[in-house]
Amino acid sequence: MITVGVAVTCFNHAAYTRQGLETLIAHTQCDGEFEFKFLLLDDCSTDDTPAIAQEERFGSVGYWRSARNAGVTYLWNRAYQLSPGVDYLLISNNDVIFTPSWCQILLREMRLNGARMAGPVTNGPGHVPEQDVRNLIPGYEPSDDLLAIRSVAECLQGRASYTVDRINGFCMAFDRSLLAEADSQGAGTPFDPGYRDFGNEDEFQRRLKPRPLVVPSCFVFHYKRVSTAGRPRPFHQYRGRL
Repeated sequence: MITVGVAVTCFNHAAYTRQGLETLIAHTQCDGEFEFKFLLLDDCSTDDTPAIAQEERFGSVGYWRSARNAGVTYLWNRAYQLSPGVDYLLISNNDVIFTPSWCQILLREMRLNGARMAGPVTNGPGHVPEQDVRNLIPGYEPSDDLLAIRSVAECLQGRASYTVDRINGFCMAFDRSLLAEADSQGAGTPFDPGYRDFGNEDEFQRRLKPRPLVVPSCFVFHYKRVSTAGRPRPFHQYRGRL
C-alpha cells in the first residue's frame, strides 16, 4: 500500500476551508493502491476555522494549529514534519475545489513518469502559464459551480503529462525522498524559512531542480488570492477571467 499525506493549509477564510475539506473527503478515497491521511494546518486563524475543524464530518482530518501567525512556509515545513513515513506528501491551499480522483490521477502519473514533484492544471495558475487550463480548453470561463468543475475534469481525461521548470505552490505533490533531500541540505527544513509567504516554491525548485510534472488530466479549481488583504475572490460568485 502506498501511503499519502494530504495537507491543507489555511489562515481565516473558513468558508473556503469548509468547501475544500468537503471536496477533499468526497474525492480522495482510499483504495487498494493508496492510503490517504488528511491534515489541516491552521496559521492561527481568528475566525471560526477551529470550530470547522472539529465538525464530526471532518473527523478523518487531523488538525494542527500554529501558536502564532507564522506564514505558509512554516506550515509547509510542519506538514513535512507531521507526516513521517508517508511515501508521498501533497500540500494544497484551502481555496481550492478538488475533483474526483484528482490525487490518484496525479500520483499515478508521477509514478508512470518517474517524477518526484507534480501539480495539476487549474483556472488560477498565477505565474506558471503551463498550468493554465485554457491552454487545453479554448474559451474556458472560470466558474465555481461544482457540476461545471466536474465537467472540466472529465473533459481533460487522457491528456498527456509534461515536465516544466516550475509549478505553482497552490497544490503540489512530492515524493517524500525529494523533501528529505531538501531537508538534508542544511536548513533543517525542506522549505527555506526565509521565504514566509511568497517565492517559497520557486526557491525550492531552483535549489532542487526536480523538473516537476504538470498533469493535465488532473484539474483542481483555484479561487486564487483569497488570503491577500483587500482582494479576496467572492465565494460562490466566481465568474469572469483572472
